[in-house]
Amino acid sequence: MKLLFISILFVELIATAICMVLSAKKKQQISSRLAGLYSSACLCIIFQMLSYSVSNVFWGIFFVSFYWISFDFVLYFMLSFTVVFTTAKGKGEKGKDLQLIVLILLFVDILFIAINPFMQNAFKLQPVYVNEHFGYWIMEKAPLFTIHDYFNYILALDTILLLLIKIIKSPRFYSSKYLLILIGYVAAVVLDFVFVLGNAPFDFALLVFAPLAVGIYYFAFTTIPLKIRQRLQRIVTDKMDNAVATFDCRGKCIYINESCRALFDVSDNDFSVLEKFVADFSRDIHDDFGVKNVTLLVNGEENIFAVEYQKLMDKKGQLEGSYINMQNQTDEVRKLELEKFRASHDSLTGLLNKNSFFTIASQIIKSAPDIPRYLVATDIKDFKIVNDLFGTKFGDDLLKQQAEMLLESDSDGCIQGRISGDKFAMLITKDKFNAATAVRNTNRVIQLSKGVDFKFHVYIGIYEIINPYESIRSMYDKANLAIQSIHGNFQQSIAFYTTSLMEQLLTEKNIISEFDAALEKEEFKLFFQPQVDKDGKLLGAEALVRWLTSERGLVAPGMFIPILEKAGFIFKLDNYIWEKAAQKLAEWKKAGRDELYISVNISTKDFYYMDLYKIFTELVQRYGFSPRNLKLEITETVLMHNIQHHLGVLTRLQQAGFEIEMDDFGSGFSSLCLLKEISVDVLKIDMGFLRQTQNPARSKIILKSIISMAQTLGMQIVTEGVETIAQLKMLCDMGCKVFQGYYFSSPVSVRDFEQKYMGGKK
Repeated sequence: MKLLFISILFVELIATAICMVLSAKKKQQISSRLAGLYSSACLCIIFQMLSYSVSNVFWGIFFVSFYWISFDFVLYFMLSFTVVFTTAKGKGEKGKDLQLIVLILLFVDILFIAINPFMQNAFKLQPVYVNEHFGYWIMEKAPLFTIHDYFNYILALDTILLLLIKIIKSPRFYSSKYLLILIGYVAAVVLDFVFVLGNAPFDFALLVFAPLAVGIYYFAFTTIPLKIRQRLQRIVTDKMDNAVATFDCRGKCIYINESCRALFDVSDNDFSVLEKFVADFSRDIHDDFGVKNVTLLVNGEENIFAVEYQKLMDKKGQLEGSYINMQNQTDEVRKLELEKFRASHDSLTGLLNKNSFFTIASQIIKSAPDIPRYLVATDIKDFKIVNDLFGTKFGDDLLKQQAEMLLESDSDGCIQGRISGDKFAMLITKDKFNAATAVRNTNRVIQLSKGVDFKFHVYIGIYEIINPYESIRSMYDKANLAIQSIHGNFQQSIAFYTTSLMEQLLTEKNIISEFDAALEKEEFKLFFQPQVDKDGKLLGAEALVRWLTSERGLVAPGMFIPILEKAGFIFKLDNYIWEKAAQKLAEWKKAGRDELYISVNISTKDFYYMDLYKIFTELVQRYGFSPRNLKLEITETVLMHNIQHHLGVLTRLQQAGFEIEMDDFGSGFSSLCLLKEISVDVLKIDMGFLRQTQNPARSKIILKSIISMAQTLGMQIVTEGVETIAQLKMLCDMGCKVFQGYYFSSPVSVRDFEQKYMGGKK
């Protein structure tokens, strides 16, 4: 019997030692407690085995005493383990004071037992012989040993109470891990109680140590935590929006969450559709892990899923299984596509924005350079005024209409874009473009002006792409240059780019770039065209300008004046001519010819860029001539813009003594209202009034009426463009007294003018 018991204890010692080693390797908060518990249990077994192996009383008492000391440590570490095991992480600090008290009592009890071999203050041993051989020890307890028993059972009872409380308070699923440990522990305590109470020769409670050690290790580190993790993972996974499924090494589904079940319409655990999907998907995955987007139908609509596929391998590299994780990315993808669309398209019209149009157009052209194409630009005349007059909503509707017009020309390789404001562009193959259709479509935009006191007009500029590797921005500029060539012409809506337009543009740029330097070097020369009476007697002259350059020679005013007016530089040239004319009047006055006058032109923009009243009055003061010698010449178009402001300036000048001339009356869209609004001093009539009509007789009647009316209003008449004696005679008969034209003299330099009319004298 003793030999069998010792053999069983030896086996249990090995099992408990294994649990001790495994626990020591774990890096958890309970690991050190369990290692202490198992090491104490091992010592209990060892000292019990040794006590059965000796017949000497002293050594028997010694080994039994240390058995009880080891048992104290078993109970202490069991209590310590239970405190940590049943307490939430981070809250175990609350039991430190209790454990400290227990530890102090423990060491007191240990000291009490440790001196027993020498003083026999706790117990004595009596040997029992079987067949004249030593069998086992009978323990005779001293009265003080009862304190040791109480201490042991208090420790055991504390442990049992902690486990019971945790079982009652914990969810049913969690309580199982505490219940199983409690059952094993209670079994060990009861057996020990029986051994102590009955003074049995063998402590059968030790036989529970190994199963209890294995059970605690199993439930603390392995099965229960694993089940808890699996249960929690299943709960969490089932509640996930992601579709998740796991598969064994054969590709058979072993788990599927609710989202995945709904996605693949799995019923009655028929996973064939899902398994086929994963099998097909995994064929394209060459590594152990892969992610790609897949489009699936959900409720009849296409949804985009980011599918993550992972193979699970063991330490030997063999396949254990796999899983998929499918996340619905439809909203994110659509949001990203919307953001990309907004970044590349115009928010109002939905067309490509400037940068995207230029980028994509360039790619299309270079991808098929042999296909003939047009780059088309459009522009709405005076669109800037539309928003001011009719509001932004009306303007936006107009732009949308223009965009729809361009989209009607959509075809393969055709793209449209909004470049800025009211400027649009389109790239289209040459065979798909029809100029007549394009012009007809612009009429739809013009139709929006019905019922609105404003005339809309859409211009179309076309550049035929010759060099596909030319900058796309340069192509657009050339199409836009074609628009500029017809801008302001309501009779024409479409224009093609030609090399002459570029030459004209370069000429404009050269003139503008050279203007300031030419003005500083006084390359602009004053010319005069005389104004005379019917006998050719000199009365005065109109001041004109010519540009004398070192490279191009004499440049006619028709070449540079419109360009300077367009660029807004004409006021500088006008100011320069006025200064030269004033200097010449001062010279003539000194030469005794102060009866002569000079007429100078005032451009429309002069009213905005300069203080005309201040400039002309200062010229009179600085050069000392009479205001009547400097006549100020305006055209009808000057008064058609901001008439009230301009009339105010002209009235002040008249009051200062200057005479105001209205030039080219009768050559444009003359209005008698202008003569009503402003009392001009001189009316200049162009003889082109007669040449530009198919009914000369009626024109003569009208011309005679204008002259008569002007004389009645007290205006002086100057007739321009007189080229023949017949014209001179007719005008004289009508009452004209001052003439200007090639019949008398073309515009000449100041030197030639003075040589011919003033004998070379100034």
